[in-house]
Amino acid sequence: MNTSASYRILSEIARSVSQASGEEFFRSLAVALSRTLQADFAFIGRLDTGVADSVQTLGVCGRGEILENFSYRLPGTPCESVVGREPCHYPHIIQHLFPEDTMLVDMGIESYIGYPLFASTGSPLGLLVVMHTRPMPDKEPAHSVLQICSARAAAEIERLNVEESLRESEERFHVTFNQAAVGLAHVAPDGRFLRLNQRFCDIVGYANDELLQRTFQDITYPEDLDADLEYVRRMLAGEIQTYSMEKRYIRREGDSVWANLTVSLVRDPQGEPKYFISAIEDISARKQVEARMHQLAGVVEQTADSVAITDRDGVIQYVNPAYEKTTGFARGEAIGKKANILKSGKHDEKFYRDMWETILAGNVFRGVITNRRKDGSLYHEEKTITPLRDELGNIMHFVSTGKDITERVQTMEALRESERSLANAQRIAQMGSWDWDIVTNELRWSDEIYRIFGLTPQQFGATYDAFLYSVHPDDRDFVVESVDRTLNENIPYSIDHRIVRPDGTERIVHEQAEVVHDETGKALRMYGTVQDVTEYRRAQERLNYIAHYDVLTGLPNRLLLQDRLTQAMNEVDRYDHHLVAVMFIDLDHFKIINDSLGHEIGDALIKEVAVRLKGCIRAIDTISRLGGDEFTAIITNVSHVDDVTRVAQKIIDSFVAPFEIAGRELFVSASLGITLYPFDDSSYES
Repeated sequence: MNTSASYRILSEIARSVSQASGEEFFRSLAVALSRTLQADFAFIGRLDTGVADSVQTLGVCGRGEILENFSYRLPGTPCESVVGREPCHYPHIIQHLFPEDTMLVDMGIESYIGYPLFASTGSPLGLLVVMHTRPMPDKEPAHSVLQICSARAAAEIERLNVEESLRESEERFHVTFNQAAVGLAHVAPDGRFLRLNQRFCDIVGYANDELLQRTFQDITYPEDLDADLEYVRRMLAGEIQTYSMEKRYIRREGDSVWANLTVSLVRDPQGEPKYFISAIEDISARKQVEARMHQLAGVVEQTADSVAITDRDGVIQYVNPAYEKTTGFARGEAIGKKANILKSGKHDEKFYRDMWETILAGNVFRGVITNRRKDGSLYHEEKTITPLRDELGNIMHFVSTGKDITERVQTMEALRESERSLANAQRIAQMGSWDWDIVTNELRWSDEIYRIFGLTPQQFGATYDAFLYSVHPDDRDFVVESVDRTLNENIPYSIDHRIVRPDGTERIVHEQAEVVHDETGKALRMYGTVQDVTEYRRAQERLNYIAHYDVLTGLPNRLLLQDRLTQAMNEVDRYDHHLVAVMFIDLDHFKIINDSLGHEIGDALIKEVAVRLKGCIRAIDTISRLGGDEFTAIITNVSHVDDVTRVAQKIIDSFVAPFEIAGRELFVSASLGITLYPFDDSSYES
């Protein structure tokens, strides 16, 4: 495009949009672009902040006419390649290139050129688009024109965005200010009201227009004015940033209203005071209740029961002398604190949650609470908590009264503790006690015996015969003989026997019993204990096993090896017609396998070696593991040295096949050493 043509086109566009702004600017620009570039369609689009990947047009011109604005999704359209990226030119067959863009089909578009718009910060704003229903092989002059127009269009969109943001911010502030639950006011440094919300007007009883003609000094209760003005002076002097106070306002009707006032100061960029922001909360109801509570305090000061009054959140506002005496907290220490300063930790969260649900629902709570005094000691109270309501029925306070019942609780607890101690001792020792009335054949069991036998009182006939039914059939005669011997000979018995529970499981119990006779020697009753020793016996067996067997392989260990070798040597000494062979077996290069493949592989290999070695000897012979990769075989009743050679060869041959360990084939060999008794040595140590 030559210079004169460019100048003519730009001049025409400039004349069309120079005086326009906002919507008029974008419509004028779309028409000017369409006319000067002889395009069938032209539009300016802005990114839609409310819908992702979407553009909203601000001005659209089609075939010389202004069209209605529309929004459309970017994915699958040529505009997707433009927004936030770079100019794009599609000289022809654009419908073929973007088959998902139905707008191109509806408009009959053949060619397209788009130019991105960016904000001053570099963020994407939208785009300028020119489209033809015919091919557009040369992107000039459209590209140059769009490039020049993009700056003005971007600036106008950015200005539009700022205006909308400001408008939305002002609307939010207006709604928040006017709908606030507390009174709000903007006050000039000299005290004039500048702006007020309806809640503040309701609190003081004035209309908005009436207050705008007054100062805060005019409606402040005289006795509270000096304190308020002193805070204002300090804030204007920069000594404080904010202040809060309780004060009274004079209402329009002449009465006063209590309020909690919180004030902050807004300054201009030069630091000069502009206006105060005041938040006013009506606390008249609270003050009225506090006044009534003050009257009530005189009544409860002399009561012997502990009394505390809290607000709705549990903050203590009053305590009587009995509270101080009971808890150890002085009045000044308790007031302002939460009632949970007495919390002992003896109740779970559900207890307190249920208590709060009860009183917040307006109901009276009654119960026994364990609390903690200031010195850390615990005490027990019969507690009653009653909600106090205002004239509207709202719960404002709670009155808590308590009677110290610590001595009574401790007496009852001592009795229960004695009973629990006996039961716990029996449970911990797994030992129960029984008492058999021989005359009536009535048998009484403690709770622990029922647990040991796996029975309930309903399942047990409470007789000696019912007890014998639970004894293991193989042990029943032994138990009967032991009981009879005690009855006849007056000798206490102490025996172990088995029992069978209803579910079929067996337990081992230890019983001790004594008999009581009358003056004639007749047996009257027998009493004793039953202790579950099942786990103890099993532990003994396990310890015995561990003491004599290798834990990893289950083979005899060094201790059991010594015992069996000693027996075999004694047998030879006694009969003098056989030999005893001792083979020492050491795995070759086991340390390399253990270090390179890990201890788990090494342990698995040792276990497999043990299995093969056991398969090489007779049942009367012994394979033991001395530790690590060392094994020992004891071959007894050896008639000839050749017998030992055959066993040794069998052991060596057992290592020919590889060991399958964790998916690996491991080849291991062994070295053997053999000694014969009594030819070589004469002692186990040798």
